[in-house]
Amino acid sequence: EGAENRVLDGFGDFLTPQNVPIIQFEYGMVNIASKFLLRDFYQFLTRRGYQVGKLFPQHVRFREYRFQDEDFRGPNYIAAAPDVAALLGGDKP
Repeated sequence: EGAENRVLDGFGDFLTPQNVPIIQFEYGMVNIASKFLLRDFYQFLTRRGYQVGKLFPQHVRFREYRFQDEDFRGPNYIAAAPDVAALLGGDKP
């Protein structure tokens, strides 16, 4: 809980969409204490070529980071290689 950024950092240069095509992570209240916010997840992962999306029971909502998403309600997100994100179909509420 709250050490996701350390785990991601631990992958070093291996963390690419080609090597790790999909990553699931949680985002919520503990991110206040860890000071690694949703914005930080987006920046960290999109710089490496991932698309970030919030998981819902029937769909994934891939989109650019928006300040209003920083609500600490999470909980589950994925970072996906672009080809995997395309297969998942994106937002289909």
